[in-house]
Amino acid sequence: MQFEHLGLIGYGEVGKTFSAGLKGKPGVQSTHAWDLKFADAKPQAAEKAHAAQAGITAEASMQALCAAS
Repeated sequence: MQFEHLGLIGYGEVGKTFSAGLKGKPGVQSTHAWDLKFADAKPQAAEKAHAAQAGITAEASMQALCAAS
């Protein structure tokens, strides 16, 4: 089985580690994540910036994550 578009629920310590490891695997075209912190005003900017720098698409909702992956 081959996955082209991966979606991770949670972008904390484990989500960041998993996404970094999975992003460069053969056949993986995109990696997306959704986390409650993406909607929380206080950590939002830092978390979304980290995702962008890591090449991970930060999705705005669970629904958007499911549609993208």
